Amino acid sequence: RVIDGRPDTLKTTCEAALKRLRTDRIDLLLIHRPDPLMDADEVARAFESLRAAGKVRHFGVSNFTPGQFELLASRFPLVTNQIELHPLQRAPLTDGTLDQLQRLRVRPMIWSPLAGGALLAGGGETERRVQAALGQIGARLGVSAATVAFAWLLRHPSRSQGRGSLPVRPTHERRYQPHGQHHRHGPKCQRGQRSGCRSGSPRR
Repeated sequence: RVIDGRPDTLKTTCEAALKRLRTDRIDLLLIHRPDPLMDADEVARAFESLRAAGKVRHFGVSNFTPGQFELLASRFPLVTNQIELHPLQRAPLTDGTLDQLQRLRVRPMIWSPLAGGALLAGGGETERRVQAALGQIGARLGVSAATVAFAWLLRHPSRSQGRGSLPVRPTHERRYQPHGQHHRHGPKCQRGQRSGCRSGSPRR
């Protein structure tokens, strides 16, 4: 599936989110995934139009590579890159993603910080090895394995960069819910909160 990041799609998605939320402004709008055909100038003009109309306060992206982030940020200020990061997915630590955000003083947002539950209940060899390490550290400190995992994320210095507060915040996971609730991965657009409304549709 290819994400459609064309300006008209961004605007249409934003308008639809505003209607669903029954509000007139979104605090933070994210492009959910990069469009390989993204025209940075056109996207920047769409962002500026939405901001000038008072419909969106801030803009960010999700799952962008350092190069993709650098390109769009050169045209329009971005406040975050939402990325997958946890002890089973450590690529952002070495592929330049977090280095770039720290250099630009931009705070990351983290999705799936518990690897969709695999970090606590996955049955693979790697998962079991990481679970054992988290459990040992948690037992020594008197905290849960999940607490250790979140502390691991918060240890990275990029969390203290930039303006405002963009917390490490998990998306609702299909595979792991502590209270038995099940939600599909999807837009997090909540009225009255800093909203991470994800924009982008499959290109037809």
